[in-house]
Amino acid sequence: MTTPDHKTRAHARLSGSRIERALLCPGSVQLEQSLPDQPSGDAAALGTAIHEYADALLSGKPAPAPGFDDELEKTISDAANEYVTAIRAHTSGWAKRIMPELKVDDGLTSIHPTLGGTADLVAIGGGRMVVYDLKTGRIAVSPRENPQLMTYALGALRLLKAPPNIRITLAIYQGQLKEWDVAYADLLEWEATLRDLADKVWADDPIRTPSSDACQWCRGKAHCPQLAAVATAIATQSAVGDFDATQPITQHALDTATLVTAWAEAVQEAAKAQLMKGKPIPGWTLKKGRKMLKIIDETATMERAMGTSEAWRLQTPSVLKKLGIFPESMFSEEFSAPSLQKVRD
Repeated sequence: MTTPDHKTRAHARLSGSRIERALLCPGSVQLEQSLPDQPSGDAAALGTAIHEYADALLSGKPAPAPGFDDELEKTISDAANEYVTAIRAHTSGWAKRIMPELKVDDGLTSIHPTLGGTADLVAIGGGRMVVYDLKTGRIAVSPRENPQLMTYALGALRLLKAPPNIRITLAIYQGQLKEWDVAYADLLEWEATLRDLADKVWADDPIRTPSSDACQWCRGKAHCPQLAAVATAIATQSAVGDFDATQPITQHALDTATLVTAWAEAVQEAAKAQLMKGKPIPGWTLKKGRKMLKIIDETATMERAMGTSEAWRLQTPSVLKKLGIFPESMFSEEFSAPSLQKVRD
């Protein structure tokens, strides 16, 4: 068994990780898939590394070299080991089989050919099945009625041909283990929900329902005509209602403002990407980012600053450079991200 590669593993078109957003906005799936893939951000890369490290530990394979600096590699190692320790303690004494990275496609494709996904870990034994999911983000996630875990559990039930009297538990590890039992009958109802959802997702003209929750992480929001229409209506028709600055802000007003902001920021980021590729936008250009001075080797800089009180009081790289006690080689110049700028006629 080789260490799974999360980066290159092909995801099902309607994988378990997409279900929650698809329930909020069925049309988001096709919209996102019409766009080119984007590189993972730092948080996603860190989460991937933790998953791969944990998978290796659970599978008894050598831990992969993540390729981060020493501090981040320790963070990855510590997080993976904490998760594995929790899993081993939780499965001790009852689990007969522990299956990390269990691909449940074969259990789901008979519901709809585009359904699939890979559970982080499934453990079975003693009339019990637990489906585990490792979460590395800061936003707390509950296993209760969790669409992703319910999809994986249903796939595992069908794949492993589990009996109707089996006890099924959904578990999320996010610094601590959180559990929720789900009934076999409830997963059968979930099967009907998934079948209906898949039909909506792959309709010729799928429904798009913009909302602050649905659009928050959607890659397609800059290109969504429904979201653009909602944002434009809000801007031109005061759709937030009568706003009184002397009154407390309402939930509706804040949700609406969040939705419009998300659309505006997505359009601006898409515009920057287009301009950076050399594709012009009439009336707009990119303004070069602000120059920033950075210290290359902080340890060497601190050693050289010994005995110079000004260096300890004044901590910005620009001020340290002006002191004249450090060589030019200790500093580097970088630029912040470029910003959009209106072209003046």
